[in-house]
Amino acid sequence: MNELTLRHGRSGMATGHPPSAWNRLCALWRRCGARHVEGSRRRRELRALRVMSDATLRDLGLERSEIASIQAEIDGRTAATRMRVMQHERGC
Repeated sequence: MNELTLRHGRSGMATGHPPSAWNRLCALWRRCGARHVEGSRRRRELRALRVMSDATLRDLGLERSEIASIQAEIDGRTAATRMRVMQHERGC
């Protein structure tokens, strides 16, 4: 046979890739899916905060200008400096 030997993947279909390459591709696909789900969750949370009235935000101890900053702290994209974010990280 030539150098490209057909191998059977997990689904039983013949592929031209060794199983390790197929496994890496599946892992990449799972990571992309997880990132998409997480990004969707963040967008929904931001949207929920943005549609709240100023009075509701004030009741929560927030100002409208803080929404993106708080989300960045919760996501770990910046250092947590607010007490409520630090409590959220500890599970309090």
